[in-house]
This record gives sequence, structure tokens and C-alpha cells, in this order.
Amino acid sequence: MSCYSLKLFYALLLLLLHAAVSILGFNSLPNSVEIKCIEAERQALLNFKHGLIDDYGILSTWRDDDRSRDCCKWKGIQCNNQTGHVETLHLRGQDTQYLSGAINISSLIALQNIEHLDLSYNWFGGSHIPELMGSFTNLRYLNLSASSFGGSIPSDIGKLTHLLSLDLGKNVYLHGQIPYQLGNLSQLRMQSG
Repeated sequence: MSCYSLKLFYALLLLLLHAAVSILGFNSLPNSVEIKCIEAERQALLNFKHGLIDDYGILSTWRDDDRSRDCCKWKGIQCNNQTGHVETLHLRGQDTQYLSGAINISSLIALQNIEHLDLSYNWFGGSHIPELMGSFTNLRYLNLSASSFGGSIPSDIGKLTHLLSLDLGKNVYLHGQIPYQLGNLSQLRMQSG
């Protein structure tokens, strides 16, 4: 076989290999690997959704079907692009579109890497801010403002020592004293009340 024929054979082999890789959906380039969400975190988000009333389709992308298995692509969710862990849950409502019902924070315990949680401007009808909120020790941002929370501010929020921003304002049903444990939040840069 001549040198030219060998080069042509090699080129055709590479072309066929590249086509096969594309057709089968494989990609050998490590920096183009798509990271998908962690299954336990996806299930936790679906469980969280079940307690909510979503009359406005805010959570319409949160489905348990084959076409939307990657929760990192759901509206309001951002994941770490290297680990696939959910880092942001941004479900801020609006004047005319909001979530209501009971929030089940215990269903989100699997989201141990969450850093940003925004449930502001929703209607939780006097529900108490769950004590378990203090379990999300990686939180940097927590916004529960204007969501009709009632009761007292849980002292466990004082365990969120990495918080940079805390907003509990415009919750007219909150009452009682501010827990002294919130004094542990020494990194706060923005606090509203």
C-alpha cells in the first residue's frame, strides 16, 4: 500500500469514527461533557413542588418525565457545572404570578450544596418559616421577603453563618423578638427587616 493510500485510509477511518461518535452521542472531549443534576436532588425538588400550588406555571419545567430529567435546566434552578449539585433555587414571585400553599423545606434537605435560596414575593398564607432552614449551612443568600410568612423567626437561622444576605422583610404576620442567635451571622452584608 502506498503512502498516499495509507493516509487516505487513515483520514477515512477518522471521518467514520467521528461520525459514529456523533451519532451515538459520545464526546471524547472532557471539557464538553454535560453535567446533569444529581438524581436525589431532582427527587427532592419534585417533592418540594408537590406541596405548592402553582396556578401560574412557574414550575412548569419541573416535570418527572424523560424529556426533563435534568433539573439543572429547570426554571429557577442553577447547578454547579462541575459537580451537578443544585446551588441556586430562585423562585421569586411577582405581583401577578406567585407560588402559594405550604412549603416543605424538609424535602429539600438533600440540597446540601445550595448557596442561594429565594422564595420571595410568593403567598405562603401565614406558614411559619421552618426551623429546618438552619440546616442549609452553605447558604450565602436567603430571601423570604413579602411571602406572607407568620409566626416567629426561627433561631436556627443563626446557624447559617456563611450568609451574606438575609431578607425577611414585608412579612406582616411575623411577630416576636428577633432571636439573639442571629447575632452569629457576622458575615451579613445586606439585611432587611
